[in-house]
Amino acid sequence: MIEEEARKVLNMVACSRGGLALVVAVVLGVGIEASADLIISTPSGLNPGDQFRIVFLTVGTTQATSGDIGYYNTFVNNDAISQAGGIGNNVLYGSTVLTWTAIASTNAVSAISNIGSFGVPVYLGSGTRITASDTETGLWSGSLLAPINEFLTDPFFYDTSVWTGTLTTGSSAGSFTLANKSNGEWVETEAVPSNFSNNMYGISQVLTAVPEPATCTMAVAGLAGLALSMVRRRKRASRSEAN
Repeated sequence: MIEEEARKVLNMVACSRGGLALVVAVVLGVGIEASADLIISTPSGLNPGDQFRIVFLTVGTTQATSGDIGYYNTFVNNDAISQAGGIGNNVLYGSTVLTWTAIASTNAVSAISNIGSFGVPVYLGSGTRITASDTETGLWSGSLLAPINEFLTDPFFYDTSVWTGTLTTGSSAGSFTLANKSNGEWVETEAVPSNFSNNMYGISQVLTAVPEPATCTMAVAGLAGLALSMVRRRKRASRSEAN
């Protein structure tokens, strides 16, 4: 009965499982599985319901010899999993598993089409705002608010080279590398042989801001207390009927 009530509480709350599931587990005595997932916090200035995306620099490097955009999308997804601790782990925002798309173009697919344009701001995992919009007036305007120069876990050095194959406008340009700058060179600097190994950029799906754990914890604690009270009342009623 207690586990049933705990599941009901967990289903009612779609917040970060790191702090919230723990509150319910401690109050109701339900065991939870330890997780090494990488948790993304809500960027400063966003309110619950606001939408945004996360962008990162890969730790790993790859050549730019494939003409299949799927190869590069898989590469950035696998790199994010690696940064989260390896196979079996994920990058999470609240209860949402982040999926990643390469900011990259091939001859057949442009970067702006590959990642989509939704009119939402883009942030680093650390919370630094990169641009106010993922559209032509923001990400593809030729200027960023800050360079994309951080892993999901740690800042990286400033002048690494990154494969994009993309022009400043987001259209396909062939094989280009770039320095981590906040002007148009963040995406287009110079052409080099495609068998060089360089980093890549990955960007998440659109996320919706949720209350931070401190706020959610109070909500969950209240719900958990209510569930526990219900369980106790039912137990007392059962004992009374037995007598």
